This record gives sequence, structure tokens and C-alpha cells, in this order.
Amino acid sequence: MKKLHQLVILAAAALTSLVFAFGASAQDRGTTVVKFGMPFPEVEYMPLYAAQQNGYFRDEHLSVENYALTTGDKITLALASGSVDIGNYTPDWFVRAVEKGAEIKIVLGGSNVPVYSLVTRADIKSYADLKGKRVAVSAIKASDAYLIRKMLSSHGLQAADYDLIQAGSSADRAAALKAGSVSATLLIPPYDSVIINEGYKRLDVSTTTVTNYMWLASAVREDWARANKATLIGFIRAWIKATRWVYDPKNKQDAVGILARELKIEDRFARIAYDMYFASPTETVAKDGAIDLVGLQNLIDAIAEQGDIGPPTPKASKYVDLTYWQDAQK
Repeated sequence: MKKLHQLVILAAAALTSLVFAFGASAQDRGTTVVKFGMPFPEVEYMPLYAAQQNGYFRDEHLSVENYALTTGDKITLALASGSVDIGNYTPDWFVRAVEKGAEIKIVLGGSNVPVYSLVTRADIKSYADLKGKRVAVSAIKASDAYLIRKMLSSHGLQAADYDLIQAGSSADRAAALKAGSVSATLLIPPYDSVIINEGYKRLDVSTTTVTNYMWLASAVREDWARANKATLIGFIRAWIKATRWVYDPKNKQDAVGILARELKIEDRFARIAYDMYFASPTETVAKDGAIDLVGLQNLIDAIAEQGDIGPPTPKASKYVDLTYWQDAQK
């Protein structure tokens, strides 16, 4: 607990210098500001963008400020310190924080299926060509590292056959690939389409190997949630409404426009990304913000495999509070 307290203090200090907000502040009397911590703009945040664009948060008398914190450790520490009210990232960071004493709970689902392209240099023709090569991941113990190990293992490559290189965000990993310092990496849309358009190769997609794995979720501090129950339920209700809007085919063109603006990409790449996430037979972004307990348990099992938690391996229910989502559904 002492270690967590020290990290919380550091997080509060770091937030002042490292975070930048890019959402509008509350201007109307009676509007409640919600500080939302996230890594960087990406497709899975379409419910957030749609709720802001379509006024769903405003309808709940909320003004949501988006704080870009880039990595899971910064988001989790900012959440634990009270610098943000809601944190969204891969839940492995929230699970580890709870195991260290943080009183936080996952209250809203995000992405239940990771959609990554395994992008390589043009000379890599097969998985076998990755033997002895350097492969970029965000962090050695991050979820994308787990995914790529699973993908490589399913094609006969063991840990000793390649080198995992920590390289940061999708944008950073794409830059490393273009610089020639690595031979392959996992990239999310639209980074994959952009770099493939420049001559790189999509060797595979993560969903061929891993199909049920909680990828993004929103967590809150338990004390904040109890003190701001109506605010949290209103946030979740707006998110649910926005998710339904995004999935509705008649809204596709407007959704593509929002995506292109928020990710600062061309419409053609935004359209590809939309189709991969919202027009695919596989449900990627959780409809209605549902929390996939099976996918979360798979993630927890993966953390346990790395020796970071347990034994025994905890159950997913330890890290989740469904009551706010259930109330929002009503």
C-alpha cells in the first residue's frame, strides 16, 4: 500500500506536466465535468466521440474532458490519484493496480476483441521469416506482447526464436518499422492501413488466433463512484446511446466523418477502420458497453501466466462492479 501511495503522489505531479486536455470544459451552469483518461485517439473510442458530437453527454448535463495520457501506467496512476475520474485502457493495468491495493473497479466495457494487423517489412513472406528478427511491442508485459507471443507460438516460433523490443504506441511502433529497427509489429487501424499503403505487408490479423480477450474497459475509483453515482450512470447511459448510434448502418457516413476528424486521417482509411470494427460479423467494440467477463477472465489468466498475479488466479468478478451499468440500462 505504501508503494501505491508513493506512485499516486508521483502520478498527480506527472499529470500536471504530461497531460493535455482536448475536450471542452463545462460552460453551462449545472453541468458536471467528468475527466476521462485515455491513451490516444483510436477507433475504439467512437462511442466517446459520437456522444460528444451528438450531444448525448450534454443531455445528461455532463461535459467530458478527454485527457491523453498515452500509456496504461500513467492512466491507472492518474485514476488512483484522483487526477481523472474515469480511466480507459487495457484492463490488465487495472487488475495489477487492484492487486497492489488500489480501490478501483471496472464499470464499463469497451473493446472485447483486439483487432491488430501483424505488419511486416515487404521481405517477410511468412511467420518462419520472423525467426531471429526483432518484433516491436508497446511494452514487454503489455497485452499486445501477449497477443503476438500467441500468434508466433501458433505458427511454431518460440520465445527464443525472436526478440521483443519495447517501442511504445502504435504510432511509435510504425515509425520503428519504417526506420528498419524492427521487422514486424502489431498495429491497430488506421495505422495498419496507412503503412500498408506505403508498401508494408499485413502478414496476419490477431483475431485468427485470439478471439475472446477484453481489450479496453473503463474503470473508476470506488469512492468517486459512490459519491457521484448519478454522474457515472449518466456517463454510461450516454456511452450506450452513442454505441447504438455508431453501429446503426444508416449513420455510417457521419461516423466515418467523425472518425476521420478525430484520428486526423483520410476518409478512405476511416472507412476501412469503421468496416473492420462496426460492420464486421465479429463484435469488436462492446455493444451497449457490456462487460465481457469471459474475455476479462482470459486476460487475467494471461497475467497469471506471466507470474504477475496469483496463485490462485483471481476471478474476473473481483475487479468488476456491474451495478452502475445495470442502472444505466434501465
